[in-house]
Amino acid sequence: MPSDEMDELIERYKSIVTSLEGSMIKIEKWGKRKLAYPIEKRKEGFYVLFDFGGESKIISEIERNFKIDDKVVRFQTVKIADSITQEEIEEELAESRRKAEEEARRREEAEARRKEAAAAAAAAAAAAVPPEETTVAEVAAAVTPPEEKPDESTDDKVEKVEETVEEENITPDTEPAETEVKEEKKDEGGE
Repeated sequence: MPSDEMDELIERYKSIVTSLEGSMIKIEKWGKRKLAYPIEKRKEGFYVLFDFGGESKIISEIERNFKIDDKVVRFQTVKIADSITQEEIEEELAESRRKAEEEARRREEAEARRKEAAAAAAAAAAAAVPPEETTVAEVAAAVTPPEEKPDESTDDKVEKVEETVEEENITPDTEPAETEVKEEKKDEGGE
């Protein structure tokens, strides 16, 4: 069912309540949802909550209209209180308005955050795109880390490390102790 048709239907039932001197407290569109079980070969339905106050004649009239209307598949009427005063209705209306305003504010904030995130992503994407003059080599150089000395071969690096080890007399942890012991024995025997 199109949304404008749904809005007309909601307005029709709202007018029934107000024409019989009832007060509409709130109307919540819950949207399209899966039904608990198939009804008339339908698996989904559009749920709407009508919260209103008034006399029992309003309930009789609105339920009669629900039964006649082919677009209404199921309905449920729940009595919340035995009696209600005008003050209670006004409190409910104020609470309903406050919740609606809070929800609207949340939606606006969420939309603003979404727009900020999209703008930041666009800015990051724009910053990541290299200028038109940039060559492929420049982009590769910017992305890959620079080597220590590009002209030095791997063999040269290994030789330098070995030389450093020999110069500083660096050996694994187990060897220095053995080496020291052997050297002490040589010193004792030689003296």
